[in-house]
Amino acid sequence: MSRAPHIPARKVPVFNKTTKNLKASEQITQLFQDGVDLIKQGKIPEAESVFENVIELSPMHFESLQILAEMAVMTERYDLAIELLTKVLMVDSSHVPSYYNRGLILQRQNKLDDAIENYGQAIYFWPDHVEAYSNRGLALAAKNDFSAAIADYERAISINPEYAQAHNNRGVALVEIGEYDAACASYDFAIQYKPDYAEAYYNRGLALQLQSRYKDAIQSYDLAIALKPDYAEAFNNRGVSQAELNEFDAAIASYDNALTFNPDYSEAHSNKNIAASRKQEASPIIWFGAD
Repeated sequence: MSRAPHIPARKVPVFNKTTKNLKASEQITQLFQDGVDLIKQGKIPEAESVFENVIELSPMHFESLQILAEMAVMTERYDLAIELLTKVLMVDSSHVPSYYNRGLILQRQNKLDDAIENYGQAIYFWPDHVEAYSNRGLALAAKNDFSAAIADYERAISINPEYAQAHNNRGVALVEIGEYDAACASYDFAIQYKPDYAEAYYNRGLALQLQSRYKDAIQSYDLAIALKPDYAEAFNNRGVSQAELNEFDAAIASYDNALTFNPDYSEAHSNKNIAASRKQEASPIIWFGAD
């Protein structure tokens, strides 16, 4: 079940349910309260209809626009959400959540430049917006601007040193520019602040593997798998490290585990075949001589 939309904080006076003789402003307030009550009852589609009625009466009703935008996001109507958030910003051009949420939607639509611009606006009005820095970093990394992405992650970390996701994302960007030791240090921080962070263990394994530190990589993959037993990518890459150590039976078993959780994992299929072929090539040749 989808979660209920967040209701903007506002003291709304309660009126008698009869709206026939109410003034327009009182009717809008009553309708808004009716919508809030429907949300609390879990009647989301009915609530949405009520808030739409509010907008018909008052097209720039701030709280209703926010709630409708969140409902649109919940149902993946992203263009409508952008339109509603833009109207919110027409009412309040410094409304940080609307810039930030518009950035998230645009990033999801792969409109990276627009997303970056919206995160920048959120940061302009709230310079310590940790999540805006972190997500702008992701958008910059998606454009292969890893130096700028790292700068944003580091700004997020300077605001919140225990922000595990920013440490992890910084590590990913550092790997992209070949800074493997620094990346491992970032993953270590991510794990320190979030010990159950399976992705950080996995990413550390990849960084170690790229340095040919296969035994250390296997240990990291094992920890990722312990936290996330169906982690197909971790099984596959553990197999790669095991194969590099000529542990072909173990590698094949890892690839089989990856395929158990993702039968269509083409890379694991290919790696398994390569490991089986290398195992056969490495087998001792038995020579049969004459009696």
